Amino acid sequence: MGKLAHKVNNRGGAKIKLGSLHPEHFFFHQEEGGFKRNMVYYFNKKDNSIKIKVTKYKGLTDEVEKVVEEIYSYDGYKDPFTASIYLYTEVGARKRGYLKVFYDGKKYKIPYFIIGEELVGGREVWLVEVEPDIKTEGLMKPKGKWYLWIDKRRRLPIKMELEFTLGSALVELESMKGKEDIISELVK
Repeated sequence: MGKLAHKVNNRGGAKIKLGSLHPEHFFFHQEEGGFKRNMVYYFNKKDNSIKIKVTKYKGLTDEVEKVVEEIYSYDGYKDPFTASIYLYTEVGARKRGYLKVFYDGKKYKIPYFIIGEELVGGREVWLVEVEPDIKTEGLMKPKGKWYLWIDKRRRLPIKMELEFTLGSALVELESMKGKEDIISELVK
């Protein structure tokens, strides 16, 4: 399993409208084991569509095996990154809810629950349980329940326990550059 973990190189990002948290653009590059692909989504609010382009490669090479372009209807489902930010803004107002996530050409309603409140590193946090039952390709398929410790004031995750089919990860925020209150300023 350790050898496989060294072969994971995933990166991505999203462009969103901050006021409305409307996704505009999402990209994700995935290299897991012998699997490599790029995904790009364009969210068009005017015609309520999501245009996706997925490029799959032969093994880990740069040789393209297949390119798939499709259009889906947009009905409020957000890419995974934008859905995360939405969770950070909403979690204090609701003890439970659903994240509407569009990923890999599928729409998911992912439940979340506040299961407690704690003090972590001098910060008051909500302990949030998320059940990300997302079907996808590659080694890093979400599994089980995920736990997020979200700073009540700044609305940032300061700690996460995540489980994948490959194994699990404990992530802790050590430092941050930029505007720390950017997410909390979105809370209405």
